[in-house]
Amino acid sequence: MCECEKNAEFYQYYGATPENTYWNPAAVNNRFFQDQAEDLFPRKDQIKKNLNISDNSPVILFLGRLTPRKRVRDLLVAFREISDETNATLLIVGSGDERDNLERFVQENNMARVIFTGFKNQTELPAYYTIADVFVVPSQLDPSPRVINEAMNYGLPIIVSNMVGSRGDLVQDENNGFIFPVGDIGELSRKLRQILLNPNLRLKMGRASREIIDNWTYETGIKEILKALSLLNPHSD
Repeated sequence: MCECEKNAEFYQYYGATPENTYWNPAAVNNRFFQDQAEDLFPRKDQIKKNLNISDNSPVILFLGRLTPRKRVRDLLVAFREISDETNATLLIVGSGDERDNLERFVQENNMARVIFTGFKNQTELPAYYTIADVFVVPSQLDPSPRVINEAMNYGLPIIVSNMVGSRGDLVQDENNGFIFPVGDIGELSRKLRQILLNPNLRLKMGRASREIIDNWTYETGIKEILKALSLLNPHSD
């Protein structure tokens, strides 16, 4: 059973064939997140106000553990390059060993409109997705981060590094987001600028994210598991 295209390529490298490769996509509960999005969207302005984010400031969202392999510092450097031009806010949701270093970087560079929220539990996350305008995963290693699925259910454009395992399945370059070479801060800045300064592009990519994620479901995995099991016992009903 494979979670994504790169997972299938790994198994096929070691001898599996497409005929005996079955899909159990790295899915989340799409219905839950889409219901939350519908419920919270009318309160988007109030949520931003509660976080002291200006109505006219587009929001870049990172959500995850603050560890070196997530390369959140790359995102901070890229944001520093485009923050004045875009009037954006960078929202960093999560905790980890790198938090002190990241906050120190922000202070030393006198960076405005960077918010660290600390750890938030699952029930609190929908509010942050709701106010976001673009979701970023700059990791140097991330096999299949479910936060991408979650963000796509909120109709967000996605920017990921080329070391994110599920990038080929969920993030289609220039369709619902961008894929950039890990560590290439200049390219990350350009992609952020392109999305943040073009509301029509954000809308188009966000719609594409919803269309893609609607086909990335638990139901697909169930069908594939049953298909594989039927071959193990071909005489069963």
